[in-house]
Amino acid sequence: MEKINESHSYDKEKGILYLNEKEMYLTKNENLLFRTLFASFDTNVSYDVLEFDEAKRKLVTSNLNLKLKGLIVRNIKDKNSLLLTFK
Repeated sequence: MEKINESHSYDKEKGILYLNEKEMYLTKNENLLFRTLFASFDTNVSYDVLEFDEAKRKLVTSNLNLKLKGLIVRNIKDKNSLLLTFK
């Protein structure tokens, strides 16, 4: 279990994100995106690395941002990448 901040922790082996010690439900695609971004926390991750087309990437990113509460997935358009960071 890895502590991300005061509210969030992440079990990398099981792929489970916790908010205030309660398991958060993430869809398969949300979990895949979060796991990829978490591995490179605070570092840009190129769209090319992701397994999603543009429409799916935008949908999954939007849904994930609604659930994260304190973390945010930023779209870095000029670098064609995403960034997981704090709000």
